[in-house]
Parts: sequence; C-alpha cells; structure tokens
Amino acid sequence: MPTTPVSTFEPSANRIDPVFAPDLSRVLSIAPNPSTTSTATVTYTRGTLMAEFSATSLAGVYAPYASTASTNGLSTPKGILQYTVTVDSNGNVQLAGEFGQTQKGCPMWMPGGAIWRIQDLVGLDANALTAMDGAVVEGSVSSATGLIRL
Repeated sequence: MPTTPVSTFEPSANRIDPVFAPDLSRVLSIAPNPSTTSTATVTYTRGTLMAEFSATSLAGVYAPYASTASTNGLSTPKGILQYTVTVDSNGNVQLAGEFGQTQKGCPMWMPGGAIWRIQDLVGLDANALTAMDGAVVEGSVSSATGLIRL
C-alpha cells in the first residue's frame, strides 16, 4: 500500500463560486486562449476576469481581461473563470483539481447579480465593474477588499 498520495482532489482550492445568490448567475463553457508556442502551456487562475477576442477568426476564444487592450476586444470583460486551468498549444484544457481530465473548454461565470468577494477576482478594476454592470456592495475596488454585485 502506498504511503504517499498519487493524485489529489481539492476543488475548493481551485474553484471560485459567488458568496451570495449563485442562482442568479449562469456558467458558460468557453475556450481559453491556448499557448502560442508548441511546447509551452499557459495557466489561468480561478477568478480571472475573461474577455472574448473580437476577431472573427477567434470568435469564442477568451483570454484575461486587460483594460489597456485597445484593438482585440480584451478590454471588455465577459465573465469570471470558475477554475484554475492549464491550456496547451492545441487548446487542450486541464482543470486543476479534476484528476487531470483534458477537455476543450472550461466553465466561466456570467454576470447575473450574484455577490463576489473582491479579493477573489483577478483583474478587477473600475472599468471592469462598469463594463459588467456591477456595483460595490461594501469595501472598495481600489483597496481590493469587500463585496461586489456582478
């Protein structure tokens, strides 16, 4: 009998859910942007605000929101990445904590009025809050603490 674990399963460490009213938000399966080199992988952290590329050739492909992106659509956040994921150059996605299963998409929370902890969201700024029609419930975005409604 082995004395060390061969695999672990801890979804709560790699997953984000709303604090209140998760029934007001829905999860959409998205294709995260793959690595651009043939041997590398890219990891996106749970809670990352994701934006969709605006180019027709990249319709349905998402990457982290960046308020400074001016031409590729990444300046408009669309949702919140539910799991930490690793993506290879072929677009194969592995969800952290899911026994290494490989798939082509991953879940992203869509805005819908649920309450989120500000400190759990990666990339949140005042522009993202406005673009996602959100509101501060308590605390502030600039201090990165409190609650927001998205």
